[in-house]
Amino acid sequence: MLAGGLGTRLGALTEKQPKPLLPVAGRPFLEWLLDNLSRQGVTDIMLAIGHGADAFLQWLGRLESPLKIETFIESEPLGTGGALPLMRDQLERSFFLLNGDTLFDASLSLLGQTLLDSDKLATVALRSVPDTARYGRVTLDGANVVGFAEKSAQKDESGAGLINGGI
Repeated sequence: MLAGGLGTRLGALTEKQPKPLLPVAGRPFLEWLLDNLSRQGVTDIMLAIGHGADAFLQWLGRLESPLKIETFIESEPLGTGGALPLMRDQLERSFFLLNGDTLFDASLSLLGQTLLDSDKLATVALRSVPDTARYGRVTLDGANVVGFAEKSAQKDESGAGLINGGI
C-alpha cells in the first residue's frame, strides 16, 4: 500500500499528520481502508511510508488489527509507486497495490480472478465519474488501458469518463 506522499493539497492539515492518518468519522482514514481489506480476506499488508513515518510507526504500535502489517520506509520521496522496485524482494509474486489515501470498495477477489483469467501482467480498478478533470482520465481500447492523462482544469480534458480507482 502506497502511503508515503506529502498530501500537499490538504495544506496545514498534513504538515504534522500524514494524509492517511487524518481522522474520518473519528478514526484514522487508514483504519477504514485496512478494515475493508480485512473484510475481503487480505491478511498481509506492506505499507510504503515516507512523509510522517514516525507518526505511522506510533499509530501502528497502538493499532489492534488481525492483519500482519510490515513497513517500508522511503528515505526520500520517490513519487507515486517509486518505492515499488525497492520493495520487490519483500513482495509476493502476485499482490494488490493500493493507494493509502483512497477507499474504493472494489471486489479484490473479482480483480484477482480477472487477472488470472487473462494473459495480462496487471489489472486496474476503474471508476466512472461525471468529471475526470480533478482526477485524470483513463483511456481504454476495448478492455486494455492505453493511456493515463494527468489531472487538468482544461475544459477539453474534462467531462464524464473513467479514472484510476487506486487499486
